[in-house]
Amino acid sequence: MRLSGKVTHSFYCFLLIRGFDVSRLFEMTSLEMEFLKDPSQWMNLNQVESLLQKLNHEYSVHFVDQDFITTVGHSCFDLNAWGELDSVLKMRKAEPIFSQLDVFLSYFISDGFYLDREIIRPGFFGFKCNLSSEDYPFVTEYIRSILEVLPTYAGKARAEVKWIRDYIQIKWEDESTQGSLFSSPSELNIKPELLSDLRYFLEKIEKELYLKRKQILEKDKQIRNLQDQLLMQGVALPEDINTLVQKMERNLLEIKGLLLSEEQKKKADKQVIEGLPSKFDSFLNLFMKLKEVLNI
Repeated sequence: MRLSGKVTHSFYCFLLIRGFDVSRLFEMTSLEMEFLKDPSQWMNLNQVESLLQKLNHEYSVHFVDQDFITTVGHSCFDLNAWGELDSVLKMRKAEPIFSQLDVFLSYFISDGFYLDREIIRPGFFGFKCNLSSEDYPFVTEYIRSILEVLPTYAGKARAEVKWIRDYIQIKWEDESTQGSLFSSPSELNIKPELLSDLRYFLEKIEKELYLKRKQILEKDKQIRNLQDQLLMQGVALPEDINTLVQKMERNLLEIKGLLLSEEQKKKADKQVIEGLPSKFDSFLNLFMKLKEVLNI
């Protein structure tokens, strides 16, 4: 799985706003500096988990009465660290949240993450997923904490979210929180038909954007796989080529030994000369096999 730069950028912005030395952040990971500060980038899940663990160890002492990871997550509304997603959540208050949690989480987790809805009742959702809080306690804690404050984008009270191993449980204040991030202002006299058409249109656009994002992520994955294959070809030869090269090297050393051995020359010049053709033939055969493997 891969994790969005929205996560690392949130921690960068949080530390910067609180007056901490953000240069320390870049000393804790091999991830590119620009990736950490770019909410549109995608990074290896294990590397981000390792970074969050180190950040928690480094800065938790400054938040004695609070959990550091949770504090950063709960600050998401004020940080504006999510790029275009912040604008979507703050301007489009018809955005579904808990009822379409897979759409929201696709902005943060990609490449194989899935969510199965298990329990649905008023004010409560239960989900199963394939990202365990035991394996990734820091990443899941950050995502858990941002889910808690999602209703605040509409002026609602925080939800209560628990992430127990591969199970996500969400409770919220009232039924309207589940449906959308806003309630229509009562002072506006808008026809229900118009609101229904508008909501249908917005939901259709959101689904199309979601599908497009999935297609882009899949293409990105294919490109990365090709890049990895090219990199491997440039760094390490396949095993069969390595074997052929080693055999050719041994043949050359044997030929060199036959030509340079003074002792053999003194004892049996004829034997040395007679042995060379077979050694050269062996070397030539190996060379031809190498050409076949390399397709040249």
